Amino acid sequence: MSRSTRLAAACILAASALAITVGTTTAGRLSLNANTFRFTWRNLEFVSSSFLGRNTVRCPTTMEGSFHSATIQKRSAALIGHVTRATMFSSRCTGGEETVLQNSLPWHLTYEAFAGVLPNISKLFYLFAGTSIALRFNEITCLMRSEAAHNLSFGATIGAGGTITSLEAGANEIPLTGGFPCEAANASILPSPSTVTQANSSSSLVSRLI
Repeated sequence: MSRSTRLAAACILAASALAITVGTTTAGRLSLNANTFRFTWRNLEFVSSSFLGRNTVRCPTTMEGSFHSATIQKRSAALIGHVTRATMFSSRCTGGEETVLQNSLPWHLTYEAFAGVLPNISKLFYLFAGTSIALRFNEITCLMRSEAAHNLSFGATIGAGGTITSLEAGANEIPLTGGFPCEAANASILPSPSTVTQANSSSSLVSRLI
């Protein structure tokens, strides 16, 4: 092999190694096209279960907030933003009422994991911490509060081009408080598709691997 051929081969190997390094490094982050979000559910469905039976409350719900940065590190439990506004329209609920305890805001939003085979991500998973919601059914009012051991999990579906098409609740079971019979029950949020946009806009929210 001539000296020039060896030099060219060495350059190609060096360039390949650099490309692999850069790809590995940048694959650890996700980009966002906006720093605000709005999640809107036509009906967010809460179910409480105890030895007394099962109750289901459905309410139109909107949550808004902001991300701390235009990039997200793919690191479990990383704090990436806050929910700063949350509204449950009690007058339009069925099966009971739901009310956000406004003094519990802001709620923490953390990144947890993704689904799919890199570089194609199909779902992003988040936790909402600190949420406090009063549930009223059968003339009883109970409190559902997500804490370290009982956070609310949500999964964001990623569509074409990285567009977040929906946010749905994951497998959640949170103990209720408020005395008997609340403390004999657990509450869950059932998967309900939502509309995802930027806050104060109808523009889509997009997240891509970078």
